[in-house]
Amino acid sequence: MTRGPRRRRGESQERILDIALEVVSTKRFGATTLIDIAAAVQMTPAGLLHHFGSKERLYVEILRRRDAIDANHVGSPGEGELPGVLILARHNQSVPGLVHLYVNLAAAATEPAHPAHEYFRQRNAQVRQRVARDIAVRQAEGGFAPTADADTVADMLIALLDGLQVRWDVDPTSVNMFDTVAAFWEMAGGRPLASADRMGSAQCAEGEHDHRTMH
Repeated sequence: MTRGPRRRRGESQERILDIALEVVSTKRFGATTLIDIAAAVQMTPAGLLHHFGSKERLYVEILRRRDAIDANHVGSPGEGELPGVLILARHNQSVPGLVHLYVNLAAAATEPAHPAHEYFRQRNAQVRQRVARDIAVRQAEGGFAPTADADTVADMLIALLDGLQVRWDVDPTSVNMFDTVAAFWEMAGGRPLASADRMGSAQCAEGEHDHRTMH
């Protein structure tokens, strides 16, 4: 059976996004040009934009691709000892380029006409729902204070992590995202984390600091 042009185009876009994600993950977004991404996928910049319409829309789709991959890392709400928001905080410290892209695009997306505005509006609602659900599941299992309001704590955690990403993007030595979010998680009523989880985060942060120093 032959594959139609729509399916081939979809597969081509997936390949482009996978490669672009890798490029942006390892280089700062500000240091990554459209020419860099086009060269990595063996296309011209014009050919690359043919798939996405504009540079901004390409960046939005890179973040969507990141979200899909992150969802596999995090798992289902309430699954595992480590909360999803903490898994993301730890993972973010290993992808400085994507954090830089997220921070810059989120700031630009406050303008309603920006191509990323709707993406962030929908993403904020989805992430809030997912974090609140994770808290609610843990409350039912005795892993989080039953008196806490899950939606309110979710809002606080998301706001904290977003703010930390800005600080960390400016100076990764100024804050450890995982440790700070973990401290708030426990203060808000979450079960104390195992020392092994904290140790793994410290090693991740140290390795990432070395990586950014070399660049």
